[in-house]
Amino acid sequence: MKNTPYQKYFALALLGVLLVGIAWWVLREQFVFLMSGYGLSYGIYLWLIRRDVSDDVVFYFGILVRVSIVFALPLLSNDVYRFIWDGRLLVAGENPFALRPSEWLALAHPPNGIHSELHDLIYADNYTVYPPVHQAVFWLSARFSTSILGSVLILKSALVLADVGLLWLLRKLKRMGWWQRLFVIYALNPLVVLEIAGNGHFEGLMVLFLVLGIVGLRKNDVRLAGLGWGLAIATKLLPLMLLPLVWRYFSKGKWASFLRFLGWILLVNVVLWLPMIRMGSLGHLMDSIWLYFESFEFNASVYYVLKWLIPQGWRIGLITNGLTILVIGYWAFRQKAKDWEQLMVNMAWVWLIYLLDSAIVHPWYVIPVLVLSEMAGKRYGLVWAGLIYLSYSHYWMGGMSEHFWLIGLEYALLGYFVVSTNRRILSKNLG
Repeated sequence: MKNTPYQKYFALALLGVLLVGIAWWVLREQFVFLMSGYGLSYGIYLWLIRRDVSDDVVFYFGILVRVSIVFALPLLSNDVYRFIWDGRLLVAGENPFALRPSEWLALAHPPNGIHSELHDLIYADNYTVYPPVHQAVFWLSARFSTSILGSVLILKSALVLADVGLLWLLRKLKRMGWWQRLFVIYALNPLVVLEIAGNGHFEGLMVLFLVLGIVGLRKNDVRLAGLGWGLAIATKLLPLMLLPLVWRYFSKGKWASFLRFLGWILLVNVVLWLPMIRMGSLGHLMDSIWLYFESFEFNASVYYVLKWLIPQGWRIGLITNGLTILVIGYWAFRQKAKDWEQLMVNMAWVWLIYLLDSAIVHPWYVIPVLVLSEMAGKRYGLVWAGLIYLSYSHYWMGGMSEHFWLIGLEYALLGYFVVSTNRRILSKNLG
């Protein structure tokens, strides 16, 4: 039966209503309600991306649904309040890396805007862990509003503006014949919309810069590649783990190009990190990063299995980080020079395996896998983005505990899909 335009428009409208409803009214403690709405929206989304919907309709719908959500206070994550906390410290002329939130409150005269009401909204009382691009947006949100609602609106507006820029770029790349499906997959994806426009996470901004860096590589534009990669690293440190693959891609007579590429990355990060270095206390950032790898646990897979198998007292975080480094080295060794298709496949695999080894896998962490796997012509990012909201069972009825049967279901379905659709690649590289 042929689909009429009205069916597609109705599906788009229903998708928009569901996403706006989840963002505005569904709490993370309401897991059954949340998962039902998200599952229905993802089913509609999967139906839509298999239909011929015009790029203009997708583009403007993507903008409309993001703008409709940007005014809502985040209901699924408290991270945005820590963002505002850091921003207020910066506006007050303080170093956000210097003290933990509780230590700021313990001062006789805390900086302006730093008070117990805001601290009560922060669920992690550790040193801040956010790089300079984050901190710039934090400062912006606090500089132009003294209210929580106003700061949230400014912060999320900046992220949505970046996300709209990424939609524009992906649509342009599609018209050039590059990554034909990625535009509609990203523009309509419920995970992307809810976690960036809804909850105010920075993965979309990082992905924008990373895509610019990848486009620069594909066009042999070393400056664009370096600038994009440098900004991505200054937003989230994770793109650093892809550099060994890029090194192998540049090998065999292109060492000068690779050095220029690294030079641009270094220049961007020196400029952006310098103000933070001058403030000092960056050692606290590294303390928090290591604490993140070793002490926090949420929706893990390999980490939980090792925790069950290995005797108590072993540093499981150190083991999983070592496994990730070995995997990166292995895939870098397998990377062939100037083989563009293999580079995209390997980058997607590395990011996937990094998350599988991680002790914490929040839903928004999957957004780069969604983008990279689609660039590689794979679908496991699309599948995981549909399953990842099972992790919100952690907050079911305010319980704040893992439901391992649901986590096991998430990873069992993901693992079955990855293995069944990549048997030849896995047997070639792991056999």
